[in-house]
Amino acid sequence: MAGALLDGRVPGSGPPEPLGRPLQNNVAVELHGLVHMETQGEPLFTHPAWGLPLLAALSLAFVTLALSPQDATVHNNLGNLLSIAGRGAEAIAAFRQALDLDPDYADAKANLGLAMREAGDVDGALAVLADAVAAHPAHVAL
Repeated sequence: MAGALLDGRVPGSGPPEPLGRPLQNNVAVELHGLVHMETQGEPLFTHPAWGLPLLAALSLAFVTLALSPQDATVHNNLGNLLSIAGRGAEAIAAFRQALDLDPDYADAKANLGLAMREAGDVDGALAVLADAVAAHPAHVAL
């Protein structure tokens, strides 16, 4: 299947598997899928505001996640990168995981709301963003 990862998933088609597999296998599966997408000419490897290729940033984010799975900031950062890469469902899952780990994380709330809006869940996005503003009225991102 074109664009499929080694485990048969299509990038962006659903949440990533839990990190129960050894680190090298998990990272290898993600990198294989991303490199395969690059060879198909999909425009997901550079961000105009950065010099850093998105592939490298995602690679580092997955390694960091494997090393610090209980860090809400890591999940939030991964969600941002997945969102930029057009992997909205996975980004939403990463933001939700960040909030499971730290329910008061204002940036993750804002990012979740924006990702939900981008995915077409306007009502859900409004609810998340309203909750975020109520909980953090002075937060700049909100």
